[in-house]
Amino acid sequence: MIDAALLRSLREYLQITWRDAELDRVISGLAMRGMAFINRFAGKTLDYADESMHRQLLFDFVLYARDGALEAFGKNYSTELNTLAVDSLVDYDGGEDDGSYVFATDADIEQIINNL
Repeated sequence: MIDAALLRSLREYLQITWRDAELDRVISGLAMRGMAFINRFAGKTLDYADESMHRQLLFDFVLYARDGALEAFGKNYSTELNTLAVDSLVDYDGGEDDGSYVFATDADIEQIINNL
């Protein structure tokens, strides 16, 4: 499970006003998958407690995932995901830091989503 404050914020964002332990479990699971997905682009574990671009990406990931639209998320947020990668200076080619970076294409993002 994710921490209570993040879950509460997600519930507010998704406009869930009723209490449901099973729904909380589902939302928490979607959020954990979203954090893994976004952290992969960042190349590190991010802190989702404060307002940030990656927190907003997480909230939108959960919104899309809950609606069964993860493929659309990858397409609609590819710019933001690549911006996160650039901001974090992730060396996606997996080699030594030679100053070259490989950015995710829409097809790469779609493949990552399909493997979730």
